[in-house]
Amino acid sequence: MHRKSDHLKKIEGTYRSDRSTKKTQEGLEVLEKLPRAPKLFNLNGQAKKWYMLLGKILLQSGKLTKLDIPNLVLFANRFSTWEWAKKEVDKKNDVDPGSGYVQEFQSGARGRSPEYSIQLECEKFLVQMGQMFGMSFKDRAQINHFFEENSDQLDLFEQLLGNGTSGPQSSLTVIGED
Repeated sequence: MHRKSDHLKKIEGTYRSDRSTKKTQEGLEVLEKLPRAPKLFNLNGQAKKWYMLLGKILLQSGKLTKLDIPNLVLFANRFSTWEWAKKEVDKKNDVDPGSGYVQEFQSGARGRSPEYSIQLECEKFLVQMGQMFGMSFKDRAQINHFFEENSDQLDLFEQLLGNGTSGPQSSLTVIGED
């Protein structure tokens, strides 16, 4: 027989915080310590630094689970790529202002520099990942609202089915049954 999750115990009304052994989120164990970055992802030195920095920030939220680690690795890797692209754009702009953003071809045509394109794509990705991890005011509010427990919901459902312990029994009938 398997142990009931704390979430299930809360729904049933039998949860006791003094007996809960681990913090969980949606049935997953919340990490208390950041694990090493998986070797499978082969992070470079800068990406490892970003992994540790972002991981520490996310650990403080109390919601980071093992399931989030691959996304954290992607987040850190993209931060490292963004950092490289930003440095390259800045180097070119130091030599010739604006040259980090625009490249000129032999034909005279002008276009966005590859480094600047990489920087912009990384920024889009970082904003999306930040939203997923709740790193803005708006996203934190939405995430917190999503995880707030509303004990009335179960009662309402139970009342609808006619199994509720409080309130009137359901008077719903199936059409065709008399």
